[in-house]
Amino acid sequence: MSDNYSDEELLKAVGEKLHEKDSTFEKLKESYSELEMAHKRIYESEKSKSHFLSNLRNELNNPMAAILALSQEMVDIDLKDIEKYKKVAHLMSNEALNLDFQLRNLLCAAELESGDVQMEIVKVNVNTLVDDAFRNLVYMVENKSIKISKDIEDELWVHSDPDKLAIVISNLISNGVVFNEEGGTLEVKATLERDELVLTVKDVGIGISDANKEKIFDRFFQLDQGSTKKFMGLGLGLSIVKAICDLLDGAVTVKSKPGSGSEFTFKMPANLDKKADNICVDGVELFGAAGEEREF
Repeated sequence: MSDNYSDEELLKAVGEKLHEKDSTFEKLKESYSELEMAHKRIYESEKSKSHFLSNLRNELNNPMAAILALSQEMVDIDLKDIEKYKKVAHLMSNEALNLDFQLRNLLCAAELESGDVQMEIVKVNVNTLVDDAFRNLVYMVENKSIKISKDIEDELWVHSDPDKLAIVISNLISNGVVFNEEGGTLEVKATLERDELVLTVKDVGIGISDANKEKIFDRFFQLDQGSTKKFMGLGLGLSIVKAICDLLDGAVTVKSKPGSGSEFTFKMPANLDKKADNICVDGVELFGAAGEEREF
């Protein structure tokens, strides 16, 4: 049995087949484009990991080698030469602080990567955390002669995880020092706005282009890489900040223009309406319900 089609029906059928062919071709083009983008992302990721491993070697080996050399020098110093002894001890302390900062970031990144993040909510003083951060990053500040401006109330309390909040603050301050100009100013402000902690870190450094404002929060991304790398660090700090912000139901944003410095703003709920069983004072966690009188 044969089918009889009119010319109009045949033309319509041919048109439908051509449309299907065009549609299939467009889908193939889209798939190819997606594969191309995926390949590019994989390539960039592997390239970034390669830079990271190279940086990791330098960022850990350099301070360790310096500590070993300085410790040997300290052993050989005449104890009567107290000034030289103090100078070497100061240099060794700075190298140890640098190594400690890098290791803390690596351990935090590993914890975040594993997905097994332990959170403990206590009553914590933000001003104390900022002071601790500057104390631990003093070697960076002194090295670039950065002038510090801090505007935070002495009794600015939130209910949060003190370790995670400290890492956020330290990395924002570190970023503001590293990418600041020599002898520049670093402003750190914190306040409570409508039951929300708002902390800003503003530098007068190299700034960030619009194209890089999202990329800087990607793991391993650095504004400069390779043998011409001018800025220290592993490229983990801001990605850690972003990940912890998500854990704390917070957010981090940046305002910047190339050559005009950068201002990072971190926001998170103060959670003062939530119970905090313990209180963190000067980095030491004290047990007992927040607000209770305690005898020591």
